Amino acid sequence: MGLAYEPLDASKDEIRLLTLLPRSQNTRTRRTDIIRCKLEKRSLISLTREYEAHVASLGSSSSNKHKSRRKWLESCPEPNAVNPALSSSTAGEPPTEHQRFVWGDYAALSYVWGNENRGCKIIVNDHEIEVTPNLAAALLTFRDGGEFHSNFGLWVDAICINQEDLEERGKQVRKMRDIYGKAWTVIAWLGEENEQSDKAIQLIRELSKSHGESNYDLGALAPQNPCSLVDGSWYALNKLMQRRYWSRLWIIQEIVMGAFAMVIRCGGCSVNWNTFCAGIDVLQERFWVAKDNFLQLEVTWAGGGFGRNSASWKAPPECILSKLFLPLIIHF
Repeated sequence: MGLAYEPLDASKDEIRLLTLLPRSQNTRTRRTDIIRCKLEKRSLISLTREYEAHVASLGSSSSNKHKSRRKWLESCPEPNAVNPALSSSTAGEPPTEHQRFVWGDYAALSYVWGNENRGCKIIVNDHEIEVTPNLAAALLTFRDGGEFHSNFGLWVDAICINQEDLEERGKQVRKMRDIYGKAWTVIAWLGEENEQSDKAIQLIRELSKSHGESNYDLGALAPQNPCSLVDGSWYALNKLMQRRYWSRLWIIQEIVMGAFAMVIRCGGCSVNWNTFCAGIDVLQERFWVAKDNFLQLEVTWAGGGFGRNSASWKAPPECILSKLFLPLIIHF
């Protein structure tokens, strides 16, 4: 018998959220330990009294409603200490006293479904179901990182929507803008770590440090210390930006609605969205020509180890990210 879905109550603005159960201590490796989850209904109108009063104080305009999370965090004491979604690379679980709902809070996952013909088994509410390998990899990473184990739930469309119920699926798809917009944070899952993706994310962080500065010149460092600039990071960034995630049409909605507290995740490595955009903006505005030279050097020094056609920078989705998403994010 498959997973039984209880109907959602529209009058309570209900969604379903996942909680990941800790890894069993009896398994030898993380890969052999099947992922176990709980799936429960949660009401998005069951606000804490404090957060309800906060929302009421903002008025009824759509602009104020969208900014409610930001203003809520600004109203909290020591915002840098209680807002890991903005300042760190984790999923950003809020401390209990700042969770907005009586049941806790939640994050929403933005990801590529991947190959639907290859299923990975997981357990949800004691029932075995199949998910795509990409989703299984994300859940495995979150579970082993100690995330989504308590009253901070995770919304994942493939599981939290009853895909067999066409009526519910249609309603939930139309509601997705609201789900991503209300999430404490949105996690953009690019996939597992490979092709030195950790170096790519570190390069983005380094580039972002010069955002807004007028005299910073990364290319000037090359003659003195070329090894520091051609360690595989440019090739890794090139490959990172070719991942399937960036070709999804849905990411425009998911990123724009969740960008205030969005986190880019690639395996266990991550970077917040504002830092990511700043780094890509610096790359485009200042090092669009230099990056090709760095990439050529890396391929040459690797002796062809990066494979055929590695020295050409592919059509960059990062242009779209910088020019399309950033203005929308700043607007919100």
